[in-house]
Amino acid sequence: MRIHYVFLGAFLALAPSAYAEVAAPPVLKPLTRQAQAAELSAQFLSRYSYKPVPLDDALSGRVMDQFVKSLDPDRMLFLQADIDKFMADRSEIDDAIERQDLKIPFAIFNAYQQRVVDRMTYARSLLKQGFDFSGKEDYAVQRDKA
Repeated sequence: MRIHYVFLGAFLALAPSAYAEVAAPPVLKPLTRQAQAAELSAQFLSRYSYKPVPLDDALSGRVMDQFVKSLDPDRMLFLQADIDKFMADRSEIDDAIERQDLKIPFAIFNAYQQRVVDRMTYARSLLKQGFDFSGKEDYAVQRDKA
């Protein structure tokens, strides 16, 4: 019986936070030490690795693809306009790292944070509308083709 009170108390404590407004995410900016660490990592990768990998446009493109894929693996957050904007800088990552300039990856991550907030706001607006269980609907998820 005591466990029921614990669960009830936890539910009552956490329920209002589920409907709290989503605040705008902070705009992150690269720190000097992060840029230095990125440049040092690139030097280790291209000079001191067991199998040195040159930091060139080809690697830059692969890094960009993997970074975007790691942030949005199900292709549910970024818009096509976002992807087009990111891919315009696809071959610039290597040059930016050598200049200790991390504006590109930070801009992508800031856009990601904003899309998450937008998605949460949209989901909460749908929850406020209520549900209609009278219809028979289904949804097939095939996000790899999105």
